Amino acid sequence: MRAEATTRGQCDGVSGTPPQRCPMSDESFQGLKDTLFFGPEEIGWLRQVHAVLQEQVDDVLDTWYGSLACKPKRTPYLTRTTALPEAVYVQALRRRLATWMLDVTAAAYDRAWLDHQHHERLRHARDSAPVIPDAAAAHAAHLRSIVGLVLPLTVTLRPFLARNGHARTEIDCMEQAWFKAATLVAALWAQPLIPEQDA
Repeated sequence: MRAEATTRGQCDGVSGTPPQRCPMSDESFQGLKDTLFFGPEEIGWLRQVHAVLQEQVDDVLDTWYGSLACKPKRTPYLTRTTALPEAVYVQALRRRLATWMLDVTAAAYDRAWLDHQHHERLRHARDSAPVIPDAAAAHAAHLRSIVGLVLPLTVTLRPFLARNGHARTEIDCMEQAWFKAATLVAALWAQPLIPEQDA
């Protein structure tokens, strides 16, 4: 599978509806990026991550699934509780995860991207419609899992970053850029789960 990154933030790729504006202000969003030392340099390294991973999507997903599925309590989101056939559900989930991975590495990290992250997070809320068509919304995305998945989705990525002959310092920079971006996504996805005054 070679997934293509989508230009997101302008609309919902399924329905074409503009995403709801994220309540986080531009100033607060910039402050969050500053806290993570996330700036243009990191975006540049993410572009290199994107180029490296494009031809390795299936291998990365196999590794992610293998490392997570072997510990069912680590995350319930890879399990099927739906009437869809297992193979159909898993393939749909893999496509979404592949798209997310490449979107993280190709994003502009601007207001449109911020609004899209808010939109996606709300789609994974407990009372939302199923993200995968015809599948029951089996598991709400819990805060503990959103935060807890950042590390395994980072440490398992490094071997793939090293496959294209980059210097160790370059691999370090790519890995750090991914880690910061994944942490940024986790912080934004956690926001709706936190009282507004504390978010």
